[in-house]
Amino acid sequence: MERERKFDIVIFGASGFTGRYVIEYALKHIDSTIKIAVAGRSIQKLQSILIADVSDSASLNSMAKSTKVVINLTGPYRTLGEPVIKACIENFTDYVDITGEPEVNVELYWKKFMEKMHFKYNNQAKENGVICVQACGFDSVPADITTLKMQRKLNELIPDVDIEYIESYLSLHSDLKITAHYTTWESAVLGFSNYKSFSSWRKKKGLNSDIVKKTSNYKPIQGWRWHNMLNCYVNLFPGADASVVKRSQTFLADKGFIRYVPYGAYFTTESWWSKLKFEIFGLLFLYPSFFSFGAFSHEGPSKEQVDHTFFTMISLASVILTNYLCTEPGYVSTSMIIIQSAICILKDKQKIMAHNKNKGGIFTPSAAFYGTSFLEALEKCFDFSNVSEIN
Repeated sequence: MERERKFDIVIFGASGFTGRYVIEYALKHIDSTIKIAVAGRSIQKLQSILIADVSDSASLNSMAKSTKVVINLTGPYRTLGEPVIKACIENFTDYVDITGEPEVNVELYWKKFMEKMHFKYNNQAKENGVICVQACGFDSVPADITTLKMQRKLNELIPDVDIEYIESYLSLHSDLKITAHYTTWESAVLGFSNYKSFSSWRKKKGLNSDIVKKTSNYKPIQGWRWHNMLNCYVNLFPGADASVVKRSQTFLADKGFIRYVPYGAYFTTESWWSKLKFEIFGLLFLYPSFFSFGAFSHEGPSKEQVDHTFFTMISLASVILTNYLCTEPGYVSTSMIIIQSAICILKDKQKIMAHNKNKGGIFTPSAAFYGTSFLEALEKCFDFSNVSEIN
């Protein structure tokens, strides 16, 4: 049942660092017919737009009741995310976020924030007709959507052949120092340090899940290695991409939309020195106060640093190679993706629900946006290019 709401989209966490970029993108690119509001806990920064705080359930309920879709930018999600999801589902409000906190081991699916939210709230979201889509930012839409895009291309080239695997290789580029905001650091540290904390919760609930398939013999290669085709060093990407893509593949394969494809996520570096810096940087998660080397700050990157940073992601299968180029990953591309995600829900909610027997649910990006206008919208933001067959 369609409910009358004052706003179409509320951006929660608008007073934060990422929020500023999301608002800037929204003001430039959202159609004037879509009613937007911003919400956060800082009255001074927001100048009394909508005030909501994760520690105040009444304020979250009031915010959720005022809008059709909440964009939640308030992290770390492991400590701050659940109250917002809960308020949205209970108040029949659709939800998107940009969580990308490391889902260290995909086999340990019950020990991660996104999967835990799925277990706790998916059934209620289904019954309430609420669409919740997580990881709608740099983590993990580029990996999730390009994997799906590559599957389509492969089906055109070799329609009768099963795809053994798809791998993505992420590279960051800048002629200035790459810096991130403190909250990004906090989310990453919590992701690695707390990922074991959910085992007792899972045992207490007695939960088992089929949200991630384990039938493939494909195993991503751990540790540094030289990749001859890409001419660089590669290692497993320690973010949420692998977990999200595998969940999307499982969901879409179970619905009969695609054939399940195993997936591996990697990041790249071209020199021994860069490789060494990554290894030292890894100690950040054990000793953050000593090993951050200024890579994270409360001020975040300057506009100049953001403007001079971009990423490429190469997708590789046994017979085809694709890559695409995009703007700065952490804040600019995330703003593009999260806004387009919310718009897609507004425009295509019935298509999304049709995938799930006309019910809501908690989804990964490809699982939610398959067959909608989302991919077309992203192609206007990203440069998908250089599709070529491998000899």
